[in-house]
Amino acid sequence: MKNRQKILIIDDDRLVGASIQLLLKKRDYATHILSHPRHIEPYLKENQVNLVILDMNFAIDTSGKQGLAALQLIQSIQKDVPVILITGWATVQLAVTGMKIGAVDFFAKPWDNAKLLASIDKFIQPGIEPEKSPNYFVGEHESIRQLLKIVQKVSRTDATILITGPSGSGKELIAEAIHQNSSRAEQNLVKVNLGAIPATLFESEMFGVSKGAFTGADRTRIGKFEKAQNGTIFLDEIGELSLENQVKLLRIIQEQQFEKLGSNQEQKLNVRILSATNKNLVQLIENQQFREDLYYRINVIEIKIPPLSERKSDIPILAKHFVNQLNNIYGKAIYLEAPTLKWLENQSFSGNVRELKNKVQRAYILSEKDALSIQDFQQSDHQSIGEKPIQKLHDLERKMIERALKYHNFNISKSAHALGITRSALYRKMEKYHLNRQG
Repeated sequence: MKNRQKILIIDDDRLVGASIQLLLKKRDYATHILSHPRHIEPYLKENQVNLVILDMNFAIDTSGKQGLAALQLIQSIQKDVPVILITGWATVQLAVTGMKIGAVDFFAKPWDNAKLLASIDKFIQPGIEPEKSPNYFVGEHESIRQLLKIVQKVSRTDATILITGPSGSGKELIAEAIHQNSSRAEQNLVKVNLGAIPATLFESEMFGVSKGAFTGADRTRIGKFEKAQNGTIFLDEIGELSLENQVKLLRIIQEQQFEKLGSNQEQKLNVRILSATNKNLVQLIENQQFREDLYYRINVIEIKIPPLSERKSDIPILAKHFVNQLNNIYGKAIYLEAPTLKWLENQSFSGNVRELKNKVQRAYILSEKDALSIQDFQQSDHQSIGEKPIQKLHDLERKMIERALKYHNFNISKSAHALGITRSALYRKMEKYHLNRQG
């Protein structure tokens, strides 16, 4: 049986929503009504739609900026869905701006029913339910589409996976997507930055310590592998691991068991292993800096993430996504101007998605306008307060997290959703920045 095409109506006027809904029944379209833009993100992440009818104003302010911000939010979640704008405060400039950003048509209230139906029939997409993509990763480039298809396939297995790609490309996000879409999703995902663990502490950190194992070991402490039992462990920066510790890691993967430091009791291991690196491990093997046998153990399947330079068409999508996250945190309706999106697409981001996100955050925080221009980005790269630059990512991150927590009254789920990260990631960052209700 053919799926009915789904049309989403977003309007705070119940009579308007009901009127459009009644009209669309003549075409046997399935419809759903949202009364405010804040409901858009959770709905579209769970439901695929074929067309959106979007009101431009949801407050006393009739500038249409809420509608433009909502339009960009819709496009960041479901890029190809056609959006028809409607408003009771129509202006030519607003219509032009909406069409530049990506709307397919524009109607003033009261509209002509026949013309509205004709427009819907023209632009609506076939009623096919596309496969849902894993959470956390944003992009529409063909390379990303293929990557996400692979992620969906491998997530359902227990295969050991190596995730490769340049710094800032999103390797940790792919690991999160694999875990969240696996049968182990309800268990722990333990993330380990191997480059940050001193070689002498590798065993105690990874395998744990028994009480009395050495002077000062006054209690038994579990290691990363034991914490990840029945779940997933993500070994980031695996190319930084010393040859000596590569042997120890290889043994635990082969034998599927380990011993705490200072203990002779073996513990069975049931953990899925995901690894990541921005280094060329094949080159390291040739240079005798990485063990070939370990390479083949961690690389049953390799997932390669392309740099942002190879998928520049995703830059506007990512930029709008980051602005929408900030709008959720700060309760604003800021949007990116069309020339700004084109300008960003032509920029070079050697730090990949991480660098792009950093630039968007800076421009957003420093700008006092409703729309971010090219000048906002250019000025934010050089602007400072007094003598102290405010370009450090961790300062911006702490400020954003603190604002999100306060805005959502320290509701972890809502704050994590607004920030676009997982609950566990938010807890780690709260601990890192000493953020709590008192602090």
